[in-house]
Amino acid sequence: MDLIELLSTNFPDDLPDHSCRNSLLSLKEMVQYHWESYKVEKSSLPQLLRNDGQALSTTEGIDPDKVEQKWQLCSTPWVDYAQGWHTCSGTWTRGYTCGLWSLLHAVAATSNDGRAASDLAAARAAVSEFFGCEVCRQHFETIPVSETDGQNKAAAQLWWWKAHNIVNARVEEIEADAGDWDPAFPKIQWPSDEICESCRDSTASSNVMVREDKVAGDIQWHDEEVASFLSRFYR
Repeated sequence: MDLIELLSTNFPDDLPDHSCRNSLLSLKEMVQYHWESYKVEKSSLPQLLRNDGQALSTTEGIDPDKVEQKWQLCSTPWVDYAQGWHTCSGTWTRGYTCGLWSLLHAVAATSNDGRAASDLAAARAAVSEFFGCEVCRQHFETIPVSETDGQNKAAAQLWWWKAHNIVNARVEEIEADAGDWDPAFPKIQWPSDEICESCRDSTASSNVMVREDKVAGDIQWHDEEVASFLSRFYR
């Protein structure tokens, strides 16, 4: 419910009828007030476990097929989404994770100073609860977060940006070892100098982004410029 609430408020939506956010408000109402109508049939529910190993009760299972029969994201037929990724298309991978990161950045960019802390917490919790790769979730949860990371919109945007670059660095090493990186979309410390020259500050003595226990290459970042770039890029 926290995730649906977040998306119904912050989902990027420039359409005149606000069909995306309105569709998410509709989903919120469906799940909140008509949960029983969308439950998974007990006979078809697999044994599901929480992160702590405790079994989920059958009343907590919700059937996505039942939801999709009654609901459409952005009032768009599901078959239209089957056309595949556009901006996030890759040579052979990419796609979903790129789309997820884009959504997280866009949601942060449409937040405000008053909601920044709660929005950051809700989005982080959604990744921790629902992302399918357990090793990835465990690594994500080790990325430090503090109260100052939610003190305003810019701080929250910078946290997601730093987290994304930390993950990029980790995946870059994994792909290099396996030899299965996508040559068209190499993992880099983003944004590149080509799309935001002012983001990289060669004279700065502070505001250095730390990746794991080391500096991300020799890059020194200008945080204010990065925050401004993120707002422009994802709005």
